[in-house]
Amino acid sequence: DETRTLLQADYVLPIGEDSKFEAGYRGNFIDRVTDARAETLLDNAWVNNVNFTNLLEYKENVNALYVAYGSKINKFSYLLGVRWEDTNIDVNLLNEGEFNNKRYNNFFPNAFVSYEFSEGSSVSLSYSRRINRPRGRFLNPFSGLESNINIFQGNPDLDPSMTNSFDLGYLKRWRAVTLSASAYFNATDDSYQFVRRQSGNFVTQAVGGADIIDPDTNEVIEIIDGADQRIPVVITSPINLAKEYRFGFEFNINYTPYKWWRINSNFNFYRNETQGDYTFTYVNDAGVTINDFQNFDNSAYSWFTRVNSKVSLPWKIDWQLNGTYNAPENRAQGRSKGVASANTALSKDILRDKATIALNVQDIFNSRKMRNETYIPGELRSNSEMQWRERQITLSFTYRFNMNKADKQKERERQQEGGGGDDEMMGG
Repeated sequence: DETRTLLQADYVLPIGEDSKFEAGYRGNFIDRVTDARAETLLDNAWVNNVNFTNLLEYKENVNALYVAYGSKINKFSYLLGVRWEDTNIDVNLLNEGEFNNKRYNNFFPNAFVSYEFSEGSSVSLSYSRRINRPRGRFLNPFSGLESNINIFQGNPDLDPSMTNSFDLGYLKRWRAVTLSASAYFNATDDSYQFVRRQSGNFVTQAVGGADIIDPDTNEVIEIIDGADQRIPVVITSPINLAKEYRFGFEFNINYTPYKWWRINSNFNFYRNETQGDYTFTYVNDAGVTINDFQNFDNSAYSWFTRVNSKVSLPWKIDWQLNGTYNAPENRAQGRSKGVASANTALSKDILRDKATIALNVQDIFNSRKMRNETYIPGELRSNSEMQWRERQITLSFTYRFNMNKADKQKERERQQEGGGGDDEMMGG
């Protein structure tokens, strides 16, 4: 059960022909109750496992104020601004009577400068400070059972990560093609990573057993018992590491070969460097307290790409198709494997363009699966696969009240730029 409320007010004051002042407020409020249950099969009946069942109430209130000033002087343009945010998060375990609160406020400056060489050709330099807040699940201290040997446990002490981002970009427009290229550097404080550690508990599993079958009667004539193997139960939790640095190059190409066909492609290549260490403390099955020190220093190269195609069909029907690929990446505790996926959608405006009907297919090939190899020297090696959602097919209807022509154009541009992402509907 979830309720989301958004309040927003913006003010724009033109100053002369080439300058303007902006100010505004944005309030984002989330109230969510999650009922998580785990059941165990006993005597052919499913019984609630109270150790992994909990009722979570999560509230997130974010209030933000911003001011900005921009101007153009001949071929130079600039925009300077600052945003202040106050965040208040409550995590309440209703079954356990455990309550945690996180409150913080921050300033986020930003600056943008550009120079236009000629019409359709420009260079830009920008700086911004951004925040990445952990999701409610990441803050929930209650253990969630993902399998009999894998447990996810949130961290109520998890802080948001803060990133200082620098970007040097170049933009060039031709008749049918627009190219943008940039080099960027991101420095993140309190970067949070998902790390795996032993819980101190084990699951006993028989392996290597076999039955000997009589070839004439197909009956079992001998049973060879396998050995019992003790498999460690592993806990995955998010923790704040000290630093994370990312340097990379990004290329975007918008190509319109015909009026009815638009193609957008993106390619991003980067180097990621993480610095930090952490000591985990647990009690093993012998009752001995173990201090497990792990170093998470790591550097790796990786890349991802995305292609989106939008075709305007007869009878004013729009067809979108997009595909993404995230390359494998080495990490401090192992390696993430490559992930490929594709989405498609058909949409049509009806009722004098006041409404839209859309058919969406998310993850056409059911391939959007996170696969990871985990290796902790001297402790464990494992492979995992997680699929957040299987293939989804949805039919939606959207009606717009009192939307003027400019609002419709903004909505279309947002849909085209978004292209129907992994977590959002296409063509709506």
